[in-house]
Amino acid sequence: MRIEEARGTAVRFLKDVLGKEGVVVKTSQTPDGWEVGIEVAEESEYMKALGVRARVVDRSLYELKLSDALEVLSYELKRPLEPRGAPPAPKRA
Repeated sequence: MRIEEARGTAVRFLKDVLGKEGVVVKTSQTPDGWEVGIEVAEESEYMKALGVRARVVDRSLYELKLSDALEVLSYELKRPLEPRGAPPAPKRA
């Protein structure tokens, strides 16, 4: 099935190229190919820079665009994601 192939391609790219593992949370077919969103738990660079010894994890979303031939055309890190169960952040005017 093409959707499974698109998901697999995106997961392998993230692991092989960026060294990250995550969970696919979105897969959409577009006129030009596929868009895949993968949620990744990453250690907080900010907290690490502050010297906080406790392990703090940020949730990040990587969005990948694939061609119809399942070649990765681009990827983008969307950050930050709200913690699970947190109230939504207020909207800016």
